[in-house]
Amino acid sequence: MLSHIKRLGKRLLITIDEVINSENIKIFASSFQIFLREEYPIYLLMTGLYENIYDLQNEKSLTFLYRAPKIILEPLNYTAIKSPLHENI
Repeated sequence: MLSHIKRLGKRLLITIDEVINSENIKIFASSFQIFLREEYPIYLLMTGLYENIYDLQNEKSLTFLYRAPKIILEPLNYTAIKSPLHENI
């Protein structure tokens, strides 16, 4: 599939929300590293708690995640995301 996507000039974005250091994620991340080495047009966006991402990136076999670009966000500001439908609450 990735070869086909590459031939078509397309890219693939994979998103994982609330990532944790689980066996399935480790298997996927190892595969993702191979896809990168093969120069497939594949991108990964993972979100989660800092400690969960920290645990995952510090796995001995997944240190490439440590070098990957990261954007660390502050907690959400609840008043900034308040819905206008709930103004009277």
